[in-house]
Amino acid sequence: MPPYADIYVLTKIRNEDSVSAFLDKFAPLREETAVDYGIPQHVDSPHTTFLTAVEVVAYCCVHTSEPYSVYWRCRGDGDPAYAMVFFTSDSFLILGLSTEEGTAKRYFAELLEHTGSDIGYVTIETPPPETATEFRGFAEEQSA
Repeated sequence: MPPYADIYVLTKIRNEDSVSAFLDKFAPLREETAVDYGIPQHVDSPHTTFLTAVEVVAYCCVHTSEPYSVYWRCRGDGDPAYAMVFFTSDSFLILGLSTEEGTAKRYFAELLEHTGSDIGYVTIETPPPETATEFRGFAEEQSA
């Protein structure tokens, strides 16, 4: 299987409605890839564990300095393959899609239009940075 292109777009709008609108548009048929969601993420003993993505999204929208990554596998025709939401540690939101390389340019344009953002990039199977500042710097390097 060829590698997926990862499309990332940065937005300041970090709320449940924007996440829902993104998922409904780009991944209407989806399934969560995790069985639970510990806060903080990637630690042995989280202080809180949620059982659904909806719960962790709600938490991260209120706790705007909490970094977190949530992935959904898209069902249906197979493209995009994954939808991703990354909550940055500096109150921003990164929305992402993993697609076949041949459709990446189209999805990138659609995602920029959907979010109203003017900053993003396409890469190959690489997660985005954890802050908006790092994201902007990486996006500028990609476009240079």
